[in-house]
Amino acid sequence: MKIFVYYSELLKKDIIDINNKYVGKLYDLILKMSDEIYPKVVALIIVKGIGFKKNFSECPWENVEEFDGTIRLKVPLSNLKFQKNCPKHDFSINIDFLDQQVVDTFNQKVVRVNDIHHLRVDHQLYLAHVEVGLRGLVRRLGWENIVDFFVRLIKPKANYLSREDLISWKHTQPLSIGRTKNVIRLDIARQKLSQIPPPELKEIMLDLDRLQRVSLFKSLDTALKQRVFGEFNLEVQQEILDKLDDKEAVSILEGMPADEAADFLLSLTKEKVDNLLILMETNKSKKLSLLLGYSSDSAGGLMTTEYITIDKNATVQQALEKLKEFTSQAETIYYIYIIDEQNRLIAITSLRRIIAANPASLILETRFPKYIFVHTDDSVKEVTYLMDKYKCSAIPVVNKDGIMQGVITVDDILSRIIPLAWRRLRKKVK
Repeated sequence: MKIFVYYSELLKKDIIDINNKYVGKLYDLILKMSDEIYPKVVALIIVKGIGFKKNFSECPWENVEEFDGTIRLKVPLSNLKFQKNCPKHDFSINIDFLDQQVVDTFNQKVVRVNDIHHLRVDHQLYLAHVEVGLRGLVRRLGWENIVDFFVRLIKPKANYLSREDLISWKHTQPLSIGRTKNVIRLDIARQKLSQIPPPELKEIMLDLDRLQRVSLFKSLDTALKQRVFGEFNLEVQQEILDKLDDKEAVSILEGMPADEAADFLLSLTKEKVDNLLILMETNKSKKLSLLLGYSSDSAGGLMTTEYITIDKNATVQQALEKLKEFTSQAETIYYIYIIDEQNRLIAITSLRRIIAANPASLILETRFPKYIFVHTDDSVKEVTYLMDKYKCSAIPVVNKDGIMQGVITVDDILSRIIPLAWRRLRKKVK
């Protein structure tokens, strides 16, 4: 008795009842999807007749006596009720898995299912692996013997003859499951997908068509949506936003760095931006409104309003406590900006200097001897020049009165410079 059996092998078997009467052939298997790692087969769909005369019957798996040679039932044919239309279920092999695209969360890529590999345990049948290789498709089409014969003639030791391209179900995430296509219903999906770094998850989603991409995106939890959304270019972001209602869009934008959210909002109509800002949390809305008031080619348009400031009279210990409190909210925590009562920038210190200092000393004692800054209307070129000259990874932005407005990080600069350099390179190549 084989421990593993392919779905395509079961499809070739006749079904007989307890009295050895022919019932029909296996048409489909119904699965129970739960929090368990491997879904269990709970019923089989039997088909008899051909063409327009096909009839279908559902039989619970508990009524299956054996399935080694033929599939033998524990009940007589008279117990089965046949109907013209195939019974519908939320999860079946034919409808929801075969020829469907799935995410291989281990190798982080999109693949297509050609066959199913079942595990047999105490007369129960479980979905153990999905077969994504060419051999699985050949087996399902019934061409295995013919193709194997010719492959052996040409290349007897070919990998094709022994290779099984199997992916464990625990590393598999369906992209369309259930009768409503492109809807993911499994809570376990979020656990699997959350283990993939956002840049890799973005690449997976770009391999999908638009409907599947939006479907997969909607299945993510809010935190992962926020991280992945920022990875896409504006065209894909707009494509996704068009399929979301305003509340969903706001939940994503509120979790993004302010400068990235502002860049995205600049691509929308004024009416759409106003609607989104109204729904946003007040502080976030104010920050974005501030950023949207600057030119995208200026320091003001490039900065983020998420940074850490500390009062000039604070101690090092107070600064460390504030760092712990705002670590998740600031885009960069390496630099800390020291301000006066009017929020004017008077000095800059760093995380390294604070950690090395006496906790009881004043924060001003850790400041750099000299610091640099830019004004909101300075150009991107000027910002880049200063960052390169002083080898800093972030630079503060102040207004004409010296009041802190934001911070520009090296990532913000690179996001502007790399596309320009790439376009210039392509022109030279042409």
